[in-house]
Formats: sequence, C-alpha cells, structure tokens
Amino acid sequence: MMKRSIFVVAILIVAGVIISPYFCGLLMQKKYQEIISLYASQGYIQARIVDYQRGWFSSDATLSLKINDPTLQLENSKASSDLIIEQHIQHGPIFLPYLADAPSLFGVAFIENHIHFSPAFAALVLPLGITESTVRIDNNFISFFGHFYEYFRLGNWQFSDPSSHGEIQLTGLEGIFWISPQEMKFNGDVSVKELFISSEGDSITVKNATLQLDQMKESHGLWMGSHNLNFPEVIYHDIEEGDVKIYGANFSGSLHSFADFLNGDKKISIDKIEMGDQTIGPAQLQINVEKINIPAIVTMINTYHDIMTTGELYQSRLQNRMLELLPKIITPGANITLSKLKIVTPQGDLKANGDILWPETKYFSPDSLRDLIASSNKNFSLHVSIKLTNEIIKLASGIPYVIQNFSQINRQELSDARGQIKLVIKENAAFLETLVKNRVLPEDMAMEVIVMQKDLTPWDEYSARVRYWLLTKQITLPMTYLLYWQYASAERPYLFLEHKVDEYQEVAAQQMHSQLNDLIKNGYVVEDNGNYTVGLQWLNGTFSANGHAKN
Repeated sequence: MMKRSIFVVAILIVAGVIISPYFCGLLMQKKYQEIISLYASQGYIQARIVDYQRGWFSSDATLSLKINDPTLQLENSKASSDLIIEQHIQHGPIFLPYLADAPSLFGVAFIENHIHFSPAFAALVLPLGITESTVRIDNNFISFFGHFYEYFRLGNWQFSDPSSHGEIQLTGLEGIFWISPQEMKFNGDVSVKELFISSEGDSITVKNATLQLDQMKESHGLWMGSHNLNFPEVIYHDIEEGDVKIYGANFSGSLHSFADFLNGDKKISIDKIEMGDQTIGPAQLQINVEKINIPAIVTMINTYHDIMTTGELYQSRLQNRMLELLPKIITPGANITLSKLKIVTPQGDLKANGDILWPETKYFSPDSLRDLIASSNKNFSLHVSIKLTNEIIKLASGIPYVIQNFSQINRQELSDARGQIKLVIKENAAFLETLVKNRVLPEDMAMEVIVMQKDLTPWDEYSARVRYWLLTKQITLPMTYLLYWQYASAERPYLFLEHKVDEYQEVAAQQMHSQLNDLIKNGYVVEDNGNYTVGLQWLNGTFSANGHAKN
C-alpha cells in the first residue's frame, strides 16, 4: 500500500513537472501583454510584439521598442528607429531564492534578452560609443502574482569628443527593478561604480553612486512615491583652481497625492566639502510642499510636450506659456516650507527656516507670478555668524551684478581699458607677422608668443620661455628685449583694468557693510553672541523685520 502511494505521488509529480510548463506558458503570454501595455502607457516609448512563438517548455518572442521623443532628431526620419529585443522565455514554475527584497520568489517564467539595433537607432547611439555589446546582461523574471523583475548590467562605456577634448567613462552600471503592471507600481535600485567626465582639462569623478526608487502611478498619470540618490564621493578637478571634494552627498524626497492635491518633501545633506585647506559641512536642507494643484501640473507637462512636439511658433513661447500656467499650481491653503537649512563652516554656522502660505479663505486665483507671490504670507528666520557674514560680503562683492548695484562704475573707463588691451594685442600680432615675413622670427614661435600675450600668461612663465629661446640661440638679445616690451605693453591696460575692478569690489563691500550697520542700528538685524539674527515677515501686505514694521 505504501509503495503504491509513493508511486502515485511520483506519477503526479512527474505529470506536474511535464504539464505545468504548458500552463505557465499560457499564463506568461497573458502577463506579457500587461507588460507591453505598461511600456505603451509612458508615451515616450512605443512597444510592439513582432513575433511570439509559444512552446511547451519555453517560448521565443521578438519585441520592438521605438523611441517616441520629439526632441530626438534621427538622421533618417523614414528609417525604423526600433530597438529590437529577441527573448527566450523559460516556462515555470521557477524558484529564484537569490532575489533580494523580492515581492515573490516563485515565477511563471524567466526571460533572457538579446538586444539588436535597427540602422536608425544605431545611427543615433553609435556616435555616443553605445553598441549592442554595451548591455552585458539583461534578464527578466515574471512572478505568478504579476510582478515583473528586470536586472541589467552594462559593460564599461567610454565616449570621446576630439573637438571639445571631452571624455565620458562609465564603469559598473547595474540595475534591479520590480514592476507591477496591474498596480502601476515599481521599485528599484541602480548603482554606478564610477563615472568620469572631463573637458578641456577640467573633470568630475563620481564614485559608488546609488539610486533607490519606490513609485506608483496615481489617477492623474503622475508617478508618486520616494527616491533616494546617494553620492559617497564626488571630485571636481579644475585645472587652474585645484580640486573640490564632496563627501556623503544625499538627495532624497517623496511625493504623495490625495484627491487633486500633491504633498511632498525634498531633503539634501552633505557630510563635508573640501576646497583647498577649507572644509565646509555638514550641510542640510529640507523643503516641504502641501496642497499643490495636480491637474495644473499635468496641464503644464502636457503643454510642454505639445510645444516641444510642434515647435515654438514665436520666440520664448514655451517660457511665456510656462510662466502663465505656473500660478495655477497653487490652491487655497497651499504652503511651501523651508523646514531646515544649516551649513557649518570654519567661519561659523548659517541656519535658516521659513514658509510661504496662501490663505485658505478670501483667496483669489493670481494671474501672474508677481500676483502669486504678493498674495501669500511669508515668514523667514536667519541666523548667521558675524565672521561668515563678512566672508559672504567679501565673496558677493566680486559678483558683477553686485558691483553694478553698489559701486559707481565708470563704464567708459572700463570700456577704454578693454579696447586698449585688444588694440595692443592686435598691434603686437601685426608686428610679429612682419618679423615672420622678414624671416627674423620663426612662425611657430610667433604664434606661441601671440597666444601667451592673449592669455596673459604669468610673467614668470612668459619670461622663462623667452629666456629659453635666447639661451638656445633661437633668438637674439634685442629680440628678447622686444618680446619683453610687447608683454609689458599688453599687461599695462590689463593691470589698470584689474586695479579698477578691485577698487569697485572694495566700494561694493563697504556699501554692503554700511547698509548692514544701518539695519542693525534700526533693529532690523540683531547682533547676539557673535551672530546676526533676523526675522522677516510679510503678513497681509505688511512687511516687518524682528517685529519692526518697515515701509
């Protein structure tokens, strides 16, 4: 009896193993259509099943994905711009215990993807260094409950642009996504081992970056949920100014909807920033928004897409239309809150918080951005150390806009100095050209001198180069004096211009300090324990600072 029961169970297991792949194949073909519908719902991608051959234990399919982005211009608009994906589908039941954070470990099918480029698509991406072999691994897993798993890994990618001396290198890009077509949800993780971008000697290097997403498409068609972008180390190299190193940069946030309203938050944090011998950090920023009009956002997105598709009928049409629609995103009771801003520096700390609130009652729909701002009540609080304030004023005094507003600039004087620089360079170049024609000076040497004079190469480097030519007997001693004189004639108006700019910066700094002292004297800014404190309020059209009304 026992042997017979074991035999029956064995028969049932064998029958299940043989029969179940067929039914999994049927279920998989149904789920496949749901996945295609999800792709098609994005608008920017057209997905089409070219062929689907279902077998007993496996199936083979050919999928066509076409980019439908009007901002991309293909060289041959009539050619197919499809991305062809050939898929081998292994029917289940399949058990994948190694998938981290998986909503389901049992699957209907496992898919292996092989990507092929159409001629038009290849023409689009090949100049960027992307080939069919760039995607090393691309696998999918379909669960019994309709969850769709996507794993991809790219090989090392490098792109160079000789015209701009630019280069991009990407190493170790991997991604894992879980997609639920029926629930319109997806979550995933993307990581990059290293990204390197350089141009004209300057470069930026990003190491071990990660991105986490948890999103759901709400009823208006917008994706809501959370995101977390992390940059453990970023190095910016400036060929002239040196390196700026950023450690522990994190960007996170979330968006949630209820009815026609959107609530959200955005957080930015940085552990530290190193610039030469200066270290800034940690730094934190958090902004929250409430009761933002979702239909108005959808209108802005659709308007942007329509204008990008049809083109601007007149200059600045897109900008004007966006500014026209922007006030509509605010609803009665909406608010934007600066929950936290804190920056730690060697010169002291900066802290700020505030909010912009639109009234719940007696609210009118503003017609312009100015009306939108004017119709709100605003509160803002700032605490900043005196040492840091002095440093900020020093840096601000070097900004052209600040100089123009705080200094009495003699524009004609500056214009004459710039014109004199151009004239001297032009005269020097003409004289050097005469020397080349008379075979007194080699042409390559003359070109090098012109470049150094135009760039105003530091005197030490310029004189060392000229002295080298003299010592190697490529030029005579009189020619050496002549080249020195040319440099001095080009440097003279430049030094005058530099002196005037320094003078204007000093005046701007003095004016800003004077205005700050006036604010302190009138009580609008409070000095306390080595810090400046100011509380600003715009309430029902009345402005006050630290409780003192200001007209």
